[in-house]
Amino acid sequence: MISIQELKHQFKRSRFQIDIPSLKFDQDGITALIGSNGNGKSTLLSIIAGIIKPKRGIVRYNNHNAFHEYEKIKSAVHLLSWDFGFFPWAKGSALLELVKQTSIANKSTWDDGLAVKLQE
Repeated sequence: MISIQELKHQFKRSRFQIDIPSLKFDQDGITALIGSNGNGKSTLLSIIAGIIKPKRGIVRYNNHNAFHEYEKIKSAVHLLSWDFGFFPWAKGSALLELVKQTSIANKSTWDDGLAVKLQE
């Protein structure tokens, strides 16, 4: 489903670099990405969602390049961050509702049962 090959990314003025030779997520479902602050979790997820273009490497979602073929994957890949700087007032449930309405507007699928599990 999601495959990453030779991924490298580094922000300007940062010594930290994401370097992932190969990674695959083969099954549908929820995957936890765990690590300390500043270890690149949000950056990696932003790259997978097609929001940030990596400096090098390829991320594919169902054989579509996540960055160059964003229009083909945008209805299936969503990035929901609990730290939306542009919605500082929003709680998790409000952010899920935002994603739900965006999904419906983009004619993609929405799973109310999964949304409830994410809030538990």
